[in-house]
Amino acid sequence: MGNQLAPPLAIVFMHTLESKMLRSATTKPDMYGRYIDDCVVAWTAGRKRLLEFVDHCNAQHPGIPFTYESTMDEDSVPFMVTVFTVSNQRRITYQLYQKPSDSGVNLHYDSAIPLTQKRAVATEHYRRAIRLSATAQDNNVSSSKIE
Repeated sequence: MGNQLAPPLAIVFMHTLESKMLRSATTKPDMYGRYIDDCVVAWTAGRKRLLEFVDHCNAQHPGIPFTYESTMDEDSVPFMVTVFTVSNQRRITYQLYQKPSDSGVNLHYDSAIPLTQKRAVATEHYRRAIRLSATAQDNNVSSSKIE
């Protein structure tokens, strides 16, 4: 098992790094968010300036590489347990994302766990799918991913 201080130290380090990085950037993102070491950015200043921003980010620390996935290249981009999609009208929607390698098995039904807890796991998976959906249509798509 890893060191218990690793996540808090990563959070502090990344906060310090990104504060400096965002302050000194010539073009800033419309929205910037981070969870531990995964970042999500909303960008409307065009591909050229996006690439300049990524280069600027990568110049901040030699051991911290920044990569990007863009809706300019793909219709949607996964981030954590959500997938963001940008429509032709530049509207952002999001829904539940499951990795292709996800087996869908979280708790075997025949395990020695009380039935109430088994139901709670299933209910929470459904609720999470609903919470991570932007629209009713996304809600239906996300809910259908829960088996």
